[in-house]
Amino acid sequence: MPDHPPEVPRRHTARSAADNPRSLLRRWTHASNASSHTPRSHATMQERYPTYNGLLTWADLGGYLEGIWPSWKADKANVHKINDNWVFDAPKPLTLDDRKKIADLRDSKPLARRSSMSDDEE
Repeated sequence: MPDHPPEVPRRHTARSAADNPRSLLRRWTHASNASSHTPRSHATMQERYPTYNGLLTWADLGGYLEGIWPSWKADKANVHKINDNWVFDAPKPLTLDDRKKIADLRDSKPLARRSSMSDDEE
């Protein structure tokens, strides 16, 4: 009777890793983590702000945003008006303070008189 167990044939390491689905998952995870650490200095995010039935024009909103983000240009912001919202690309999210200042800007404009009201109805 031998003193040691019979020798088990060993598989090559590269082949073993290729056959192991957990190893493949580990490689994918590593690749996704590596790409998430890239610098985002030029990245933009989509931001939205309500137009309040046209009371806030893009000229007013864009002018304000150019003031808080000097390197940002309103004409290059990929602007769309969707469901009474200005949707645009921004370098970072609007803060609560920014939103309050934009609301003050909107509210500082005089309201146009409704055309449906006549002088007799007042």
